Amino acid sequence: MRALGIDMGKVRIGTAVCDPAGIVATPAKVIESKGHKKNALAVAELADAVGAELIVVGMPVRMDGTEGPAAEFVKRFVDELRAVSKTAVLTWDERLTSAQAQKLMISADVSRKGRKEAVDSMAAAIMLQSFLDSRSLKGS
Repeated sequence: MRALGIDMGKVRIGTAVCDPAGIVATPAKVIESKGHKKNALAVAELADAVGAELIVVGMPVRMDGTEGPAAEFVKRFVDELRAVSKTAVLTWDERLTSAQAQKLMISADVSRKGRKEAVDSMAAAIMLQSFLDSRSLKGS
């Protein structure tokens, strides 16, 4: 099952895709944010282009498990995305994915400029990989 992972931001949207077997997530392109409607159309088009059967959108849940303004922002985007996409959409906990992406790129000695350009898609890949790993543990 090919899935598209989304790390939603107010400035940039990181994306990641997995292989057709649904085993490995890889960072993909970064989409410049242009408002929920245009963002939803861009993500739906990308899902079609990569042949995704599922779009997994990272949900920014607080460390205590509650949802704040960032989660409400993502929920509004998800509503727009579901309205324009024929691909199934679900949300997945993305806690600490951006921090993990930053740490991974620092350890790989990626420049500050390179990190700024790639952190969103790397965070999307980490979140999508978490989703894929949970499915494989459940035997799905």
